[in-house]
Amino acid sequence: MKKYIIKSVSAARFFLIVSLAILLSAAIAQADRTVLKEDAPLKQFVVVLDNASADMLSASQVAAAKSESKDTPESTFAVSLQEEFQSKEISYEVLTAQDEEKLSKYLSALNLKPISVIETEFTNGPSLGGGEAVSEILKENHDVYIIERAVPGISGLPMEKMKEVSKGSQSVVAKFGDAMEWDRSYLTKQGTFCVYRTDDEKNIKEHGKLAGFPVDKISLVKHVTHKFEF
Repeated sequence: MKKYIIKSVSAARFFLIVSLAILLSAAIAQADRTVLKEDAPLKQFVVVLDNASADMLSASQVAAAKSESKDTPESTFAVSLQEEFQSKEISYEVLTAQDEEKLSKYLSALNLKPISVIETEFTNGPSLGGGEAVSEILKENHDVYIIERAVPGISGLPMEKMKEVSKGSQSVVAKFGDAMEWDRSYLTKQGTFCVYRTDDEKNIKEHGKLAGFPVDKISLVKHVTHKFEF
């Protein structure tokens, strides 16, 4: 009888140890998945909103940056405003997020309905082709413009081709002297959102002709940099 009890207790302990080991392994695996997800590189999106919605988004981001609470929509969904380019009609908001689903939930939490949400896959600029990046200070008499170009598949170009595009654009910009600067271009699968500085919108159209780039839409914008991290 004693032997039977001892064996039963031993078996129970054995199964308890095995069960705990299984639970521990599952917890470790879940923790590893969580760490991998958190360490995954953030994606960048250009979200186009009407100006009233853009103002709401910007105000929410600023308030969240000042708050110590972790329950803000920004902290909950880890969506951060990097830059905004506001024209008379619409605003181009550059945001980072883990994925489009989190971004969509964040916008819904603010009751915002975007005109479009487009993931940027690469950011090109003068420095990629060996040129100098533009100064943070806008030159006198210069305005900032966003140029939309429909160039399907441009974000998938090889790096060497990207460098050639950078050099080619810069060589044309140089012809305008101090009248024009190329800041950067957000590349997507559908095309680009290019940021230029110039004292005359006509220079942008002429640059497009000389460089062989389409100029589908030009918007004079107010540029604000935020670089929030939630």
